[in-house]
Amino acid sequence: MSAVAIAIRFIADNHWMDSGDIPAMVFWSLPLSLLVYFTFRALLRRIDFAPAPIRYLVLTLTGAVLGIASTAIAVLFLGGWIFAFGFPVLYCWVIGGALSGITASLLSTPSRWPVAFALGVALVLLAMFGFPRLESYANSPEPQVRVTLKPGLTPQDEQRFWTEVIANSDKSRENGLLEGVSGGSVGGHENGSAIFIVTLRRHLSDGDVASVLTKLRSSPLVHDVRQLSTND
Repeated sequence: MSAVAIAIRFIADNHWMDSGDIPAMVFWSLPLSLLVYFTFRALLRRIDFAPAPIRYLVLTLTGAVLGIASTAIAVLFLGGWIFAFGFPVLYCWVIGGALSGITASLLSTPSRWPVAFALGVALVLLAMFGFPRLESYANSPEPQVRVTLKPGLTPQDEQRFWTEVIANSDKSRENGLLEGVSGGSVGGHENGSAIFIVTLRRHLSDGDVASVLTKLRSSPLVHDVRQLSTND
């Protein structure tokens, strides 16, 4: 059920646009439930006398592997359609399987049932609310800046923009680029001026972005610098 709960969280973040996928997720999660039940039942007999940390590690990793196996089973029947769901199926089942392993290891000791319940709820909440935030960050577009060079520059001058402004021979700078810059591309020409799109690193603070813009504007080759919105 934790895998379904995580999937519902993704749907909620997407304004419930793919809510019709939830019944299918419940149905295709049944193989994982069966794999978890029978595998853990047999495995617990073998590691019953192992130290608690060993049980936690073995069952958690086994649960994650079972999540991968469930995805493989679904792919055999559905093909690529399994990845058309409105949530990352593999992630939901891997985390769901791992959570099942942790819960099973705690439930194997009756005196720790309250701990098992509390830990299970905490991990489900972490998986439901933590990963979507990380995924949103990872998928968010990198900031971009539109740089307009002065009109009438020669192709050699335009090349200097790359070699003297964006790129730098200072080996201490990451990737040999201006600090805070991750890349760039040619944006064509407009009214006799070359246009460049400079991509900034996602983690930059507002102060760091302002510093990069100042450095770009300070070049004698640059006419105008404008930060693009994510909708541009």
